[in-house]
Amino acid sequence: MKPLQFNNLEVRLAKTEHEIDAAQALRYRIFYEEMGAIPTTRCRALKRDIDTYDNVCDHLLVIDLEKSKSDSPYVVGTYRLLRGNIAKATTGFYTENEFNLDHLIYAPEEILELGRSCIDGQYRRRGAMQLLWRGISDYLSLYNIKIMLGYGSIHGTDISEAEKVLSYLHHYHLAPKSIRPQALGEHFISMNILKRS
Repeated sequence: MKPLQFNNLEVRLAKTEHEIDAAQALRYRIFYEEMGAIPTTRCRALKRDIDTYDNVCDHLLVIDLEKSKSDSPYVVGTYRLLRGNIAKATTGFYTENEFNLDHLIYAPEEILELGRSCIDGQYRRRGAMQLLWRGISDYLSLYNIKIMLGYGSIHGTDISEAEKVLSYLHHYHLAPKSIRPQALGEHFISMNILKRS
């Protein structure tokens, strides 16, 4: 995959462990320090958002070229990418921890799981997200990926505060029934809370 550049920003796949470490440091700052997630003891000690999936995923990075040094990229955005054939041969999908993907993972098309996405607060209005999506688009073409999956968090645990978002997703953005994931046991809540109207 060729790097893409817009002004001082470049999007490309991580090439080294050092670059993956920079992405994990950014994820830690955003998920735990900014958003208040609770880190594991290991993550807290290392100040990195780390799990076993990092070892088998590709890491898409947005790098500020002006702030980077030759041996130290200044990572301002990241997405973690896991192709279906890699997931089947190694860890499975991260999403399988909370969703039944049986209908989906046996589809004949190549699948891509997207996750652990974040952008540094100073870059959220500077085109970093558009570069990430452009990088994902190139990745989809490179590997002939037909289906994307992953889950995102809605801040908070009060369903009444998220009822509009959940209802909108239910009424307008459900996956086709033949490949629709189902939340596992205690994770399931109905998203059909408000009427479509």
